[in-house]
Amino acid sequence: FSVGGWFGYGFRDRVLKYGASARIFPTGKKEHWVEFAYQNNYRNTGNVNIHPEIDRRGLQNWLLVQVDKIEEYKATAHGRFGYWELDITGKQQKLLPQYFYNFNEAGAKTGEFDVKEASLNIRYAYKEKRTPVYNYYMPAGTKFPILYLQLSGGQLTSGSYTTNYTRALAAIDYKVHINRWGQDNIRLMGGMIQAENNNALPRSLLLAGNGYRFNSEYQLYAWGGFMTMLPFSYFSNQFASVFYRHDFDRYFYNHKYSKPSLSVAHNLTYGSLSSKSATADAGITAPSNGYHESGLIINNIIRLNYLNIAYFNLNLGGFYHWANTPFDWNKNGRFVIGASFSF
Repeated sequence: FSVGGWFGYGFRDRVLKYGASARIFPTGKKEHWVEFAYQNNYRNTGNVNIHPEIDRRGLQNWLLVQVDKIEEYKATAHGRFGYWELDITGKQQKLLPQYFYNFNEAGAKTGEFDVKEASLNIRYAYKEKRTPVYNYYMPAGTKFPILYLQLSGGQLTSGSYTTNYTRALAAIDYKVHINRWGQDNIRLMGGMIQAENNNALPRSLLLAGNGYRFNSEYQLYAWGGFMTMLPFSYFSNQFASVFYRHDFDRYFYNHKYSKPSLSVAHNLTYGSLSSKSATADAGITAPSNGYHESGLIINNIIRLNYLNIAYFNLNLGGFYHWANTPFDWNKNGRFVIGASFSF
């Protein structure tokens, strides 16, 4: 078994956050476990969580703008069977939006939501190789697509307003290398959340756009999000997204401290919002006409050898949002900087 806890204090909001968990390994293997966890924390409102491998919450934790204070009790049973990874989760949450917001639905209590939810999470990676590390087998890659699926059902209560809902989220991650062409990185994501009788849902449960844009002149690059989209620009009941990046094999030159190569990227998403949710959550919109951005990235501009184990790389690039307006880089463009390790 293992037990753990954490806490943190915010000097700006002067609020203590904390959590604890206990994990039991009934078979003695690290890939089969049951966990009980508690947290009193912040989270971005409308987070789309499918699997930790693709959620990339690390960067979004630096983009906390519209947050819910969350008190959560959760129980999870996890197992890995061949190429399958399964989670069954039950949780109870109290969500308190930490920003001015009225959920305009009869009987709803302003700024407080109670949620009970059960989920089934599935990951399938055909012919994935795994490497043992401290009695746990770490993923070591597969040449086939990796599939993710989450099916959830829950109940939302706010004051005298109660509604049941169902949610389905799915993703496909695929990396393929072709000689003399390079590597294609493709991620397809989609999902929906539907309340009974098409009832309204608060933005805390809606599906937010995966925007990574900072409100500053500096922009960190991360795969799997929109570089030119501000967080919480869009909310949807259902959406579909495509993230694509191609890494060319050829290098501009090869130097001890620099080995630059080119990558091109294009990201897009479409979403829709039910009329009841749009009315109850005044001021939010969905990307019903689509959101497109394209980017160029120069990798390994600086390449430093670390103890002959790996290379630390510095990457620079730019992304532009293709809006229905004249070309305006200051409004729709972003220069990005990223870091990576390679072997």
